[in-house]
Amino acid sequence: MKVSVIICTRNRGPLIEQTLHSILAGSRLPDELLVVDQSDDGATGEVVQRIAESEPRLRYLLTETRGLSRARNVGILEAQGDLIAFTDDDVVVFPDWLRRVEEEFQNYPDLGILFGTVIPPESYDWQNEHIPYILLKTCRPITRSHYHIAGMGANMCIRTKVIERIGLFEECLGAGTPMIGYEDYEYAFRALYAEPMVRIHHVDEIRVVHHAGARAGAEKDQFTTNMFGKGRGLFWAYLLKNRFRPAYLYRFLWFNGRMMRITLMSLLRLRKPSGFKTYLLTLYYCMTGLATVPRRKVHPLS
Repeated sequence: MKVSVIICTRNRGPLIEQTLHSILAGSRLPDELLVVDQSDDGATGEVVQRIAESEPRLRYLLTETRGLSRARNVGILEAQGDLIAFTDDDVVVFPDWLRRVEEEFQNYPDLGILFGTVIPPESYDWQNEHIPYILLKTCRPITRSHYHIAGMGANMCIRTKVIERIGLFEECLGAGTPMIGYEDYEYAFRALYAEPMVRIHHVDEIRVVHHAGARAGAEKDQFTTNMFGKGRGLFWAYLLKNRFRPAYLYRFLWFNGRMMRITLMSLLRLRKPSGFKTYLLTLYYCMTGLATVPRRKVHPLS
């Protein structure tokens, strides 16, 4: 089984060096390691090309495109692997990361998409900082009736045959676009409701560390508001407008019911509702997004 690892980066300079070294020190090395660089300067390229001089698996792809989904698609179209594993340029992978990924796909030949856990660093200040992470409960497989949006593109692996069947990432979503994020969630939704359904696993034991990029103070508040208010609202608007099906509407209503239930329980306990302001922003941007989000088609596989 040939495994390609893709890292998308922009203006991170030497930060990506730690990511590359952690992958190349793993117990299972990638058959190819692609870095897709959208940087405005040459700092990232210098770091990657220096490592590539002694590492033939490493390929550096400089692109003028902008946006995470576009970078992912550039990498996918260049990759030669049976599996494509994604991680981020500010992540350190566990030594057994890629070995466990390969074993999961070998143990389940019908597995299409895999999400692993993303943990914060040991130095993370839980009360005063925010860094994107997700602690997954192992679940094999995710089902339509019990599906809860989870997983991050920082620890995501896709079988190439799945990409050939359901297409590339939607380029109007993701970091670096007005839609902010959620391209990984959209891809999981698309796979889950494909016919036939793509098998998806969550595996806690497959882990990476999101070691950089913590935000504090006003920057933290702005990031969480944008991501979980505006970004989530525009994601739902895109999904309901461009890929409408009753199941998506049900999931949206389920999400709203859950948020209202959390708010009501907090009020009954005489506590300040947690996340209620962000939830209202989600509704606002979802409603406005239904009118403003452009109609897009999924990027075809070239």
